[in-house]
Amino acid sequence: MTYYWRIRAVDADGNHGPWSETWAFSTNLAAPTLISPANNSGNNPNTLTLSWEDLGEVEYLLQVDINDTFSNPFVDETLTENEYELADLTTNQTYFWRVKVVVDGAESQWTSPFNFSTGMPRTVLVSPSDESEDIDVESVLLEWEDTEGAESYQVQLSANDSFTNLLLDESDVTLSRKDYFDLEYNTTYWWRVKAFNESGDNGWSEVWSFTTEINTSVYRNVGETSMNIYPNPVNNYIMLDINNEFASENVLFEIRDASGSLIKAFAGNSNTKEINVSEIGSGNYFLIITANKKKYVHRFIIVK
Repeated sequence: MTYYWRIRAVDADGNHGPWSETWAFSTNLAAPTLISPANNSGNNPNTLTLSWEDLGEVEYLLQVDINDTFSNPFVDETLTENEYELADLTTNQTYFWRVKVVVDGAESQWTSPFNFSTGMPRTVLVSPSDESEDIDVESVLLEWEDTEGAESYQVQLSANDSFTNLLLDESDVTLSRKDYFDLEYNTTYWWRVKAFNESGDNGWSEVWSFTTEINTSVYRNVGETSMNIYPNPVNNYIMLDINNEFASENVLFEIRDASGSLIKAFAGNSNTKEINVSEIGSGNYFLIITANKKKYVHRFIIVK
């Protein structure tokens, strides 16, 4: 079911403000919990049983593939039981599996995929966490868990998610970490790792990304403030909750992009409650407020 909600303010005299934007959310069937074999497990036998949470009188859709995209699953079955036997699996191969629930024609979302291997387990990335931000441009330490049975690793760092623009492609890494230096400001990078031993490799890990810090050197004498802006990310209007340190009839509002270029500027006062950003494209920006001979900054994101 889809539900819609909105809010408006009412003052002490009973006067109503305008309705907010209308937002929506949807409820769904709960997907089952995957149980066995454990996620990222290795050295599994060539015949094993997949099992997941029993949700009673429902049907289950099961997919198993050698790719995490599930583009060509070799198992794509509708079941009434909460388990399924796999036989004749290839040695030293990683497999991915997922399940969804069907009740009276309605389907849950897929579970997050589990993977298991009949050889070395898939390498698990640790840090920086996926989609992390504000990574120092001077250096980043890529870390992953020690992979059971691994003798060495190959690590790749790329400027695109297809790994056709490699900045780092190093094999024979014997530790579960690797430094990289001299990154660019406000740039997203992607990385992955695979392990090797005498039997071969365990396939690539998940692909994680991180984004480096924004160059704020263009903002001189800019301090931090407890001023609140919302929502963040924003689509059309920034709402302001300005605290008392801004009490002034002469306030300059500026919006600048990550490079410091001025996008929008206007004069206001400490009672200004909203800023229209509907004409500005998606991206990372700074709201800079000049009041009482001081400057304050607040970073925000526009998503269209």
